[in-house]
Amino acid sequence: MKRKLMIAAASAVLATAGAGAAWAAMASGTAPSEDRSDAAALSQAKISLGQAAAVAERHAGGRAVEAALEAEGDAVVYEVAVLTGSTEHEVTVDARSGAVTKMTGGDAEDGDEGSERGVDRD
Repeated sequence: MKRKLMIAAASAVLATAGAGAAWAAMASGTAPSEDRSDAAALSQAKISLGQAAAVAERHAGGRAVEAALEAEGDAVVYEVAVLTGSTEHEVTVDARSGAVTKMTGGDAEDGDEGSERGVDRD
């Protein structure tokens, strides 16, 4: 029992140290370029992941099951997977304005413009 506790504690310390080292590398500019570009994309987002998921859920009429922030050229977007029944839709939400820019899957066509044009930031 004591050995299991020590292993768990050691694992927690190593995980914390690893996260701290990654943060320090990003802060010092020595992080891999992908990490720096992810940080730059995040700094440009004006809405949260939760807000983007809520917009996508309303637009598709389902439940968000996965979401990610992506940089696509000059655009920064959230790509949100939404389940409606057994159909999965991918809803693209502009991270700056909160507008739905695209929805695919189910009956949606590529480039389906959304009616959502922003989010409440309260």
